[in-house]
Amino acid sequence: MFRNYIKIAFRNLRRSKGYTLINIGGLALGLAACILIGLYVQNELSYDDFHEKGERIYRIGSNITTPNGSLLKGSGVGWPVGRTLEREYPAVKEVVYLRTYPRFSVKHNNRRFFEDMIYADDSFFKVFSFPLLDGHAGTALERPYSLVLTQEMAQKYFGNKRAVGKSLIMGDSLTFTVTAVVKVPEHSHIQFDILASFETICALYTGMCEENFSSEWFDLNVFNYVLLKKGASAKALRSEISNLVMKRSEGIEELGYTLKLQLEPLQQLYLNSSRGNSLGPDGNITYVYLLSVIAVFILLIACVNFMNLATARSMRRATEVGVRKAVGAERRQVAVQFLSEAVLVTFGALIAGLILARLTMPLFNELAGRTLAFNTLWSLEAIAVLFAGLVLVGMIAGSYPALVLSRFETARTLRGVLTTAGGRRLRKSLVIAQFIISSALIICTLVVLQQLDYMQSQDVGFQKENILVVDARRTDWDTRVGRYKTIKQELARHPAVISVSASNAVPGRTGWNGQVAHAADASPEESISTHYMAIDHDYVETFGLNIIAGRDFSKQFATDIDTALIINEVSVEAFGWGTPENAIGKSILSPSRSPEGLVIGVVENYHHKGLQEHIDPLVMDINPDAFGVFAVRFENGRASEVLEHAREMWRQFFPDYSFEYFFLDQDFAQEYASEHRLARIFGLFTGIAILIACLGLLGLAAFTAERRTKEIGIRKAMGAGVPGIVGLLSKDFLKLVLIGFVIAMPIAWYFMQQWLQDFAYRIDIGVGVFLLAGVLALLIALVTISWQSIRAALANPVDSLRSE
Repeated sequence: MFRNYIKIAFRNLRRSKGYTLINIGGLALGLAACILIGLYVQNELSYDDFHEKGERIYRIGSNITTPNGSLLKGSGVGWPVGRTLEREYPAVKEVVYLRTYPRFSVKHNNRRFFEDMIYADDSFFKVFSFPLLDGHAGTALERPYSLVLTQEMAQKYFGNKRAVGKSLIMGDSLTFTVTAVVKVPEHSHIQFDILASFETICALYTGMCEENFSSEWFDLNVFNYVLLKKGASAKALRSEISNLVMKRSEGIEELGYTLKLQLEPLQQLYLNSSRGNSLGPDGNITYVYLLSVIAVFILLIACVNFMNLATARSMRRATEVGVRKAVGAERRQVAVQFLSEAVLVTFGALIAGLILARLTMPLFNELAGRTLAFNTLWSLEAIAVLFAGLVLVGMIAGSYPALVLSRFETARTLRGVLTTAGGRRLRKSLVIAQFIISSALIICTLVVLQQLDYMQSQDVGFQKENILVVDARRTDWDTRVGRYKTIKQELARHPAVISVSASNAVPGRTGWNGQVAHAADASPEESISTHYMAIDHDYVETFGLNIIAGRDFSKQFATDIDTALIINEVSVEAFGWGTPENAIGKSILSPSRSPEGLVIGVVENYHHKGLQEHIDPLVMDINPDAFGVFAVRFENGRASEVLEHAREMWRQFFPDYSFEYFFLDQDFAQEYASEHRLARIFGLFTGIAILIACLGLLGLAAFTAERRTKEIGIRKAMGAGVPGIVGLLSKDFLKLVLIGFVIAMPIAWYFMQQWLQDFAYRIDIGVGVFLLAGVLALLIALVTISWQSIRAALANPVDSLRSE
């Protein structure tokens, strides 16, 4: 019986090649999009799933409320937190300490290399399940100056020789011993090249660890992960530790701050954390949800196409159904026949979709910024999902045709007395549904593009074109700081160079965030959180900042190096000084002494980061000890000359280090990389959705023209012209598209309003976006329908009248 179903299905599909191709083509596009999105979603959801005890691992985070009520979320905690949790809370089995500073270069074969380096204590391998390839997990990080290398680093420095037991020179003279080799899975939110023992920090800085572990509750520069005991309640522990820091440290409250500890499950850190990730990559759960919804919508449009075309052709199959029932076929058997055809079409579409997905994988990887592997689909789990998807899509696509066609009455179908009013209503509803989705995607794409254009076109308040940044932060400190004036002079020697500045950061690269400071005439409880930057006398000029009150740093005032500060307008308001003029001469104090001094100037607000973020209070002073980058402003059109000149300087001062640089405008553009990626992905899948919808519309237009062949012939014989007939055949479809667009507008507006809330500076969604989207939707539909309508209108009326 089943073999007979398949044979008949093949015959019917072969008989209607055009409709079969449209169905398979639409479903193939939809399935290809779903496969690509599915691989992306699976990749994002698989982070940190290799840890054997992952369900019991949590990161401790800090929620800091500033005196002005702002909430700052950080992933770092004070030094005593982890020790206290391990000692005093029975639910905690192990605590891991991690830190990213200090960083040392690796000296090897007369060259210096900087690798991604993390310090970890000996609990690291007790908690996490990073695969150890050589060495002993229990002792690898016990002693000072111990190193665990990744497989790639072991190969880089020791070739095919065994790395364990070998030594590496780090910095200038520190000898580290390799104690283990580890593999770091790609899907880990903790990424490193070198893992150094935490005891190394304590050995390097005598007495620092003892002091920090006992009292530095507000020195938030370590990361703590905890492993809970089996059966322990994370919810109860979260409640117990929330106010731990406030109970143990009076100094925080005296500054007017509140700090609460938080527990974050390991599985949520990559996609769901609002604290960022200083130890590796972080993702965005919003994009996962967004792409998943788009995949469902695209597949839904493809299934709607199948149902539409199947119901439209129901009259042609009516006689077949009548004959089948007349010879004894049951309704169930007829329904299975049509479902078999749907599954067969879906199987062909799946094969075509897999091929299409494989061909477009490189493009999708580039758009999504990922390195997805197509061979992931050949796992048992993926094959099971594909098979389940095949059956599900086939059943969905064929459900309505099977139910409707199998219900036809035998006598009525054989006599040709059959009405399809219900089918017409359904087809109209499905076309509207398709264009609700397509129109909403068009609107969303236009809003994303408009917001991106807005951010890129806004005046950021500083000079970013024609600035080369030489990044020397990872070079020898004595050279870059001790000889920074000589380095500046050498860079400025080229005739194309306008000015050179040394600092610890440039726009797009933050300095020291979260520095606590308060006005000298205010109490410590009125402290604010500031962004501190160490700059030199030429920074304001090099970046074209606008002094709106007071003056710039000047070499004519010797005291500027020790006491002078420049702040931005936001700082004036935050410190409560009213106007920039009132801020001149005021003093700022800080527990860390950075920033601290006398305000001599106020610069106009500028966007140090992208327009997704508000402009923070910024305080700048002259601090050569923190200098690490050199910004070179040059004449337009002479970038290559200046770059080569900077390279020569580098060889002179840092011969053992790799030359690191970037052009500021290109680097700052990375602030909008996520939005660029979203716009490209939206554009791609919007295009796919529209193409699938248009394929269905084309099939329906062809069916309508075929069904009205005699009417068209009569109208032409009576003198109707081509434009009139095209309008006649097109107007009904365009009405449906317009209805779909009208319904899509409020839906798209709502979701885009929610998306725009993440931007500190954003557009208002105007009428123009909807007008443009509406014109595009109607134009696309009109072009699709007109091709078939014109073809029907140009047909010879004699042939049309003979057609029935």
